[in-house]
Amino acid sequence: MLFSMNLDEVMVMAKISIIGAGFVGSTTAFALVNQNIADEIVLVDINKDRAEGEALDLANGLVYSNTAQINYSDKYDVTKDSDIIIITAGLAQKPGETRLQLVENNARIMKGILTKLKKYNKKAIYVLVTNPVDVLTYVAKKVLGEDCRVF
Repeated sequence: MLFSMNLDEVMVMAKISIIGAGFVGSTTAFALVNQNIADEIVLVDINKDRAEGEALDLANGLVYSNTAQINYSDKYDVTKDSDIIIITAGLAQKPGETRLQLVENNARIMKGILTKLKKYNKKAIYVLVTNPVDVLTYVAKKVLGEDCRVF
């Protein structure tokens, strides 16, 4: 196993940013809120209204959580100094679309996202949850540098 984490041993992370506020991103944020893992959760989406709506929905549940803050934006500067960045953004494979076609589109999107993120985050752990994850992890290593932590 390349990477494992026992949640009982995890210290609370100061800041977790999620790029992509669609179904996977918002579900990830919901799970983080429910598990009290982060002091701050940041949602970034190209559609700022979507990010705001998801952030407001999550904020309604903060009464039952120790999570201190939920922020949102369509800009990447809000992710500054994140401990963990979870990237869920990307296009879904369309009927009839080949994996190679999906790679081309999502690699372009990933390069753009990572180029913006690395300006604000020097030590973050990156977790990719977008397809095809194997190729996009390779793209991330190339954009961020071989010393980066991408899972």
